[in-house]
Amino acid sequence: MQGKIAILTIQLRTLVSGRTAGKMDEFLSSCFMEDNVTRFIVDFTEVQQVNQECFAPFCRLKTHLDQVSTGKMVLCAISPDILETFTSHGLHTQFTIKETVEKALADF
Repeated sequence: MQGKIAILTIQLRTLVSGRTAGKMDEFLSSCFMEDNVTRFIVDFTEVQQVNQECFAPFCRLKTHLDQVSTGKMVLCAISPDILETFTSHGLHTQFTIKETVEKALADF
C-alpha cells in the first residue's frame, strides 16, 4: 500500500498574500508531518491569481515529498493564466500538472 491520497481543493480565488502563504504552509506541513500524508493532489479550479510568494508552500512540501519513497504531489485544474505564471518562474518543470482531478488520480 502506498498510503492515502489527500485531495486539497483551494477555495480561494486569489493566493497573493504572505498571510495566505503562511496559512497554506502550516496546513500542508501538518498534513505531511502530523497526518503522515505523502501523496497529494492540489486542485486549483477556483484559483484565478497566484503570486510567487504563494508558490513557496507547494515547493517546500514537494521538497519533503521528494525525500519519501511514496511521496508525490500532482497539481490540477490550473488556469492558463496561472500556468503561465508557473512557467515564467520555471515551476512547470518541477511539478506534475494534470487537467482535472480525475486525471491527477489516474497518475497515482
